[in-house]
Amino acid sequence: MKRTSTKVTGPLEIQPSQTLDDRSDHWNYQCNRRILAGGLTLIHVAQPHLHSVSISAFVGAGSRFESPKDNGLVHFLEHMVFRGTRGFPTSFDLNLAVERIGGNLNAATTPDSTEYTMSVPSENVERGIDLVAELLTRPRFNSIEVERKVILEEIREDLDQDGNPVDIDFLSRRRLWPNHPLGQCIIGPVENAMRFDTGDLGRCFEKHYVSGNTIVCVSGPIDPDRIGETMERAFGEMYPGSRVVAPQTPRLPTHSSTLHVNKPGSQTQLRAAFHAPGATAPDSTATDIMLRMIDDGMSTPLHHRIFETRGLAYDVGASVEQYPDVGAINFDAACSHENVSDILTEILQIVSDLRDRPIVQADLDKARERAVWDLKDFQDSPSAMNGWYGEQELFRKARTIEDEAEKISAIMIEDIATVARRIFIGSGLHVTTVGIQDDAQRNRVEMLARSFS
Repeated sequence: MKRTSTKVTGPLEIQPSQTLDDRSDHWNYQCNRRILAGGLTLIHVAQPHLHSVSISAFVGAGSRFESPKDNGLVHFLEHMVFRGTRGFPTSFDLNLAVERIGGNLNAATTPDSTEYTMSVPSENVERGIDLVAELLTRPRFNSIEVERKVILEEIREDLDQDGNPVDIDFLSRRRLWPNHPLGQCIIGPVENAMRFDTGDLGRCFEKHYVSGNTIVCVSGPIDPDRIGETMERAFGEMYPGSRVVAPQTPRLPTHSSTLHVNKPGSQTQLRAAFHAPGATAPDSTATDIMLRMIDDGMSTPLHHRIFETRGLAYDVGASVEQYPDVGAINFDAACSHENVSDILTEILQIVSDLRDRPIVQADLDKARERAVWDLKDFQDSPSAMNGWYGEQELFRKARTIEDEAEKISAIMIEDIATVARRIFIGSGLHVTTVGIQDDAQRNRVEMLARSFS
C-alpha cells in the first residue's frame, strides 16, 4: 500500500552553544524529521560544505528479538535482501546499479538493529535513495541455497575444528547476559542456517521491515525540500507496521566467571568484561568519559602501561558495548600465551587505581575535551551523522549533538568516581581467553579474577 501523506515534526533547529567555546557554529545546522502516515521516520541533515551523501536505513531487528529457534534469521535476511529485488532481479543487477552511480553499499546486523548504508556522490543522491528503498521494500529472496553456503562459511569462521564456538564476542556476551537473547550469537548456529527457508525470511521481513520499525536518514550536501519529497516517494510503499518491542531487560549474574577455550595459534585473545549502564541510563555519558580516561590515545594508562612501558601486547584496547537498558565495558588484548596473566594484572590494577585513588582533574579535563572534539569531528562524516540520528530515533534517546557536548563538559570528578565504584566490582567481572593456556596460566587467570574486589 502506498502511503505518502506526512506529518512534519521539524525542522529541529540546533542553536549555537553558549557554553562550550567560541567555535560554537559547529553545532548550528538543521535536522529535518518527518513521519509518514504509516509511521516511517525520515530524517535529513543538510551539510552543504561536504561532497558526498550518506543514505542509511535502521531497522529494529537483531538477535535480541529472536528465539533460539529463530536465532540467526535476522542476519540471514540481511544477506538475502542483496540477492535481487523486483526492479533489479539478480544480485549482479543490483550491485551494478549501485556501482554505476558511484555508490558503496554495506549492511550490518547487531543484537539491537540492522543497518544499511550507501554513500554516493551528491549528484546521484536521489538514485541512491531509490536503490536503498528497493532493498527494504521489494526483495525477491533469490538464490537462497547460494547465500546459505556463504552464511555457513561465515559461521564456520567462528568455530573450531570440532564445531565449538571460538568467537570471543559471543563467548563473553553469553556469560554477561545468560539465558537472554542478548547472549545469543548474532549469526546463529549452523543447524538454524541449514533449516531457514524463504517462508522464514518472509515472516521475518513482514514483522520487522515495516514503517513503524524503520528510520531512514540522509546527510550531506542536499536540498532539504527536494530530498524530503524523494524520500517520501521512494519509501511510500513500505509495509505498514508498528515498532517491534525488544524483550525485557536481562537479569545480570551475581558472580564473576572465567572461561578458557582452546584454539591453536601463536597468540591468545583476552577479554575482561564488566557490566556497565545502558545507553539511556543517566550515567551513560560519565561512563563514556571514564573509559576515555583509561583508553583514548597512547598516553592513557591502558596503552602506556601495557604497550609502551612493558611491551606485553601490540593489540590492546577498551570499548563500551551499549544497548538501551544494559551495557558492558570490554578490555581486549591479543598477545603471546605467556603474557595473558600479566596483561590481566595490569588491566585490573588500572581499573582499581581509577576506582580507589583520587582522580586527577587534568586527566578528566583532557578526556572531556577529546570527547567534545570527537563530536565536532564526526560532523564531517555524513555516515556518522546518520548513525547519531538513527540511534536517537531507534532507541528514543532524544539527544542533540550539542546536548551531548554540554553533558560531557558538565561531568565532574565525583561522577567518574561514582560510575567507577559501580562498574569495577568483582561480581561484575567476566574473563575470557581464546588460545593456548597451560594449567599454570589458567590457574593464574582464575585466581586474578576471583581475587578482584
